[in-house]
Amino acid sequence: MNDKLNEIVTALNGAKTEEGLGIQAEVVDAGEGLVKVELEEREEFPIMIDVSEDQITAIANLWDQHDVKEGMETEMMNVMLSMNIALPLSAFAKTGSTYQLFGAMSANTVMANVVEEITVLSDNTIAVFEALGEYLNR
Repeated sequence: MNDKLNEIVTALNGAKTEEGLGIQAEVVDAGEGLVKVELEEREEFPIMIDVSEDQITAIANLWDQHDVKEGMETEMMNVMLSMNIALPLSAFAKTGSTYQLFGAMSANTVMANVVEEITVLSDNTIAVFEALGEYLNR
């Protein structure tokens, strides 16, 4: 698995989005197969990549359940469900009390697909905050 982690980090480091944002990646836990990715100007929205034998999953933590305005969580989740189809390569999830946006692909995918997934997931994260910000206490 370390070879796959290194391959992902090498493919992402120095890559650029269509908008020209630089991408940086680093292995944060080789044993668990975790890579942290940051896009230039979007460092506050890091993406974690989880690599297993079969799958590569890219996850962006959005916000904690406690950040949602009181009484608005059900409405927000309904909006999230309706947005799922409109978000290319991404879907919503909730782990514990953390809302997330994620995308998954085969561990055998070409590295260009990993770069595209990270770019799209980052773009979608920004779009989600713009669309759902009214539900948050921030």
